[in-house]
Amino acid sequence: MDNEIAGLFNSTIGAAGLAATYEIGLLDEIQNNERVGIQEFCEKRALHQGSIHALIHILQCFDIVERNHGGDYVEKGTLFGEAFKNKGYFLWLVGGYGNMLQNLSRIVMDDNRTGDFVNRDPKYIALASKDYGFQFVDSHVSEMLDEMPFKVVADLGCGSAGRLIKL
Repeated sequence: MDNEIAGLFNSTIGAAGLAATYEIGLLDEIQNNERVGIQEFCEKRALHQGSIHALIHILQCFDIVERNHGGDYVEKGTLFGEAFKNKGYFLWLVGGYGNMLQNLSRIVMDDNRTGDFVNRDPKYIALASKDYGFQFVDSHVSEMLDEMPFKVVADLGCGSAGRLIKL
């Protein structure tokens, strides 16, 4: 396989690995701690340790995490900060739109374009939107609302409605 095509293939696996480790809380655990014990993390959350090692290996391949101390602990890699900052995009892509992307060949067929033919997962879209909002939007909205008196707010497409709940 050509290196560029292999990179495309591996990026798909990397995106899925990043989304999965965000969803199970591993990325947050690494962000909040200097190092995370893999066995303890798995036991606390009832996760299959071999599968978690495989997910960690995926992230290692992209320099997102490093495995240290005999492979028993995982720590931030060179690209962890960027990956953590953008983790919501990966959950949105893989979790929210993964089924649609898997079925693109069917979606483009006119006979299949009836009813709700674009199958998205609103749970993951909302979680990803919440993360995106926290990372990139909420502080600006709060600043703007602090400067203007308001009685009514509409937040269209806000994901989990977190900003509205907070208000």
